[in-house]
Amino acid sequence: MRRTAVLYSGIYTLGGVCWLLGAALIVLTLDLPSFGFAGILLLVLIFCGITALLLYGALMHAFRKLDDRRNQYKRLFEENPNPMWVYDQQSLKILAVNGAALQTYGFSLQEFLGLTILDLRPEKEVAKLHENLRSESPVYSMSGTWLHRKKSGEEFWVSIYSHRTQFNKRSARLVLALDINDRLQAEQRILEQNDKLREIAHLQSHNVRRPVASIMGLIGLFDKNNLNSEINSLVIEKLDVVCKELDLTIHKIVEKTYELETDSAAEDLA
Repeated sequence: MRRTAVLYSGIYTLGGVCWLLGAALIVLTLDLPSFGFAGILLLVLIFCGITALLLYGALMHAFRKLDDRRNQYKRLFEENPNPMWVYDQQSLKILAVNGAALQTYGFSLQEFLGLTILDLRPEKEVAKLHENLRSESPVYSMSGTWLHRKKSGEEFWVSIYSHRTQFNKRSARLVLALDINDRLQAEQRILEQNDKLREIAHLQSHNVRRPVASIMGLIGLFDKNNLNSEINSLVIEKLDVVCKELDLTIHKIVEKTYELETDSAAEDLA
């Protein structure tokens, strides 16, 4: 903007000098002694009128470009697919909000502009927010993961990014809130599935191996030459106990596997 003002001022000054020099040259060339004060005044008025029109056109062009640039930045805010708002750093009052934030949080424009950033958090998060606000805020800040609350009372997780700015001559911050609730839920499901897989692996490596080893040991004690021996009877009793233990372990593995398959099917439907 400053460069534009200097440019137009220079053009105006250069045009004025050229006009006056040209007028003086015409008077001297045509040798018009009667041109007098009225003639010079007429030339000055003509010059002022023409240059005023040119300056008006140039300024209007500059203002249109400035308005276009402002509207472009405004659209980047209002049409951003992620929730965004501007809040006053002193009062914490929300000064501006975009359409994505209205849709995500469920407030109308008038309702949202009547809130502070404290109203977007559940009560359990307010103390944490005050502590964060007391620390010196850099120009750009990635505040991390926060629990937010919609108008309906539903709570969800967001990742907050903010930037220091000026809004209507007030010290403010521009905030972008990324909804990461689905991602965190997916991560939690993966952790739960991993726990079940580890449990299945433990069952297979310990609870299955132990009865199998017992069966192999008992088979070695079986007296094949004397099938009616007392030892064989004891071996068969022990084999019955071990087989029941193995059957119970297999049922547990099947049950855990079924839980994993059910969870995966539910995720696919969601």
